[in-house]
Amino acid sequence: MRVFICQLKRIFRAPFFLGLLAVFLAFDLYLVFSEASGHKNDWENCRRSVNMVNSVAEETGTKINSTDFKKKFAVVLDSHKRDLKSFYHQKTGKESDDLSVMLDNLEGNIYQMTRGEKNRLYDDTTVLNMENILQNRFGVYRNTDFKKDGETYIHEEKLEGFQAEFIRKNSAALQSRVKEIETDGEEDELYFPGNMCRTHGFLYGILFRALVFESALLGVLIMMYIVNFEFMHGTQALAYSSRRGRKLATNQFGAAFISGLLVPALLMAVVLPAYFALFNFSNLWNVSVSSPLNVEMSGIGFFPVITWTRMTVLQYLWATIGIAFALQAVFCLLAFAVAVFFRNNYAGFIIYAILSMGIIMIPERLPWSTPLPVITAANPFTAWKNCGSWLALSEPTLTYPTYFPVLFLLWGAIAAVVIFFGVRRFRRADL
Repeated sequence: MRVFICQLKRIFRAPFFLGLLAVFLAFDLYLVFSEASGHKNDWENCRRSVNMVNSVAEETGTKINSTDFKKKFAVVLDSHKRDLKSFYHQKTGKESDDLSVMLDNLEGNIYQMTRGEKNRLYDDTTVLNMENILQNRFGVYRNTDFKKDGETYIHEEKLEGFQAEFIRKNSAALQSRVKEIETDGEEDELYFPGNMCRTHGFLYGILFRALVFESALLGVLIMMYIVNFEFMHGTQALAYSSRRGRKLATNQFGAAFISGLLVPALLMAVVLPAYFALFNFSNLWNVSVSSPLNVEMSGIGFFPVITWTRMTVLQYLWATIGIAFALQAVFCLLAFAVAVFFRNNYAGFIIYAILSMGIIMIPERLPWSTPLPVITAANPFTAWKNCGSWLALSEPTLTYPTYFPVLFLLWGAIAAVVIFFGVRRFRRADL
């Protein structure tokens, strides 16, 4: 235990540990506060939109199809229409009942408004836009035929055999899931409109992608630093000369692994509370994340977030956090596997980087008539690249319910085998 604690102290006292941790925290908080302060254009503010939708949910509830919701939303809508009319008269001295005319004129003068006036306009605009969004919320869901899209993809890519059947099977499963969303009430649950609030894309596609990358980078550096510490300082002959010294790698691995898992915990403990303090989800934690309102721009079109099973906003958040920690564990295991074979930190890090890039590219270069692209696409590096669509509709080779179980079982086994032979080789090697 004493040796283990000494290894932990060595990690925490390393200049790169605290330095990189501070840099990553500063960058992540910058992302959060930048999103909260608005975008390049002055006529939209995602934070105001999110908090306004949450405020509406507090007054109306979240069941869009209920009579109670419709009555209460009509009151809220009327209140904001009257406020917009009053604001328009205050700013222009004119009267109008045409909402589009009032919004066009006010948005044209937004640069001359104070922060308070802009916020007032943001809130009114959010509620007015919600009326149209709620009425047309089924567009993407009901106009998307996943079976047909799957067949089109198979035809365009000229797929056959296993891969064609795999895509057909999962396209049919997605279509069945859409039917389930329509029948179990998920399609009638209020959520932050994706094209207006962009909560899912930012939180999971940008912020979590940054958190996972930063955690992996620091975890890999920690693992290589501590495992090769004696070799980098020329003290390996003294440290590993005894039988107990040859077992030092076990203590080093344990200390580095725990420290590696501590990194995402520290980052998330600061960044996520900061995000949710600015973006209020308090009234929408228990709605389905697969609501038809959760549709955001992706590439050249709008794509819905369709999870394989019903998941609430809170459940999806916890699932994402859990996957992030599991991926961090795999990244650390792979780093240890590389470190026990390459006793130079610089060489080891370069090898790790090359391997990660190669693993991402491998599935695209394998024959699609075999299961190999599907199996090899289940890797931690591709999973990180697709952060934002975990447990939901994604690329054809990544769209199946058991993707993450396959990933963790496969790469956990690979790392375990490599580590076993690496440690065995180290214990028997001449120093």
